[in-house]
Amino acid sequence: MTQNWTGTKQRNDLKTCPFCNTKSVQQVRLAESDTDMQFRIGCGNVACFVEPNTPPFAALNDAEWAWQERAP
Repeated sequence: MTQNWTGTKQRNDLKTCPFCNTKSVQQVRLAESDTDMQFRIGCGNVACFVEPNTPPFAALNDAEWAWQERAP
């Protein structure tokens, strides 16, 4: 089952990337169908060597919580 990228939004209101300290993190909506949306937050810096992301969540606020409450 392949997930298609359906949208990205820059988010400067969340924590920075723990590896490259970039403020531009992304809110990403993944879709396997029109009725199945998933969200994750991750580093938006294409030059970041790690590019961390949260796992996909059904609710955006869950993805935001996972990014904000991650271990240091």
